[in-house]
Amino acid sequence: MRIFGPKVLTAEEEEKFFRIAASNPDWRVAYWAVSLTNNTSAMGTELRHLQLKHLLLDDGTPRIFIPDDKVKNEFRSRVVPLNSVALKQIQRIGQRAKQLGAWHPDHYIFPFRVKRGTYDVTRPASPYFIRSAFRSMRQVTGLDWLQPRNFRNQIITKLFEAGTPDETIISIAGHQSIKMSRYYSRIRITAKAEALNAICPTPKSAS
Repeated sequence: MRIFGPKVLTAEEEEKFFRIAASNPDWRVAYWAVSLTNNTSAMGTELRHLQLKHLLLDDGTPRIFIPDDKVKNEFRSRVVPLNSVALKQIQRIGQRAKQLGAWHPDHYIFPFRVKRGTYDVTRPASPYFIRSAFRSMRQVTGLDWLQPRNFRNQIITKLFEAGTPDETIISIAGHQSIKMSRYYSRIRITAKAEALNAICPTPKSAS
């Protein structure tokens, strides 16, 4: 029996989700977080434990460093370059953190909410820091099955579809092997159809 990887969004669903998510200022932190996952593969505890010192934005290629002390295994520690979308979101997240009082390299970019309007930048955000906003985003978009972790599956799937080399996907995702990356990808049926159609001989026009 073949086991398929976790579900991912279609291209149309992805576009719809982020278009709607970006439209409500009350969702901005959740939107930034899942957009960052969708463009770097970093999620969950990896995002919550990012500190200012892990943002490497001024030296060559902008990137983030995901340390090995807060991840599932040694392979998840990695450096991930930031594409234009990820850079925009990390700049917004960093600016918000500084507005909330973060300035020291050890301060967290997603600080802990003590109470409404009060944050402790020396502590990472709660594991549930985007739960309420994400639930609202999911309801409005009609994607009832969607979870933040699906955006990690999303980026891995898109990397496979783009023909990214196996070793590059392993490095970006922090997987131990390509087998693990392939499990978490789910090549969309449209991509499969396009690949198969591409090898069909071009029909000759009638003369």
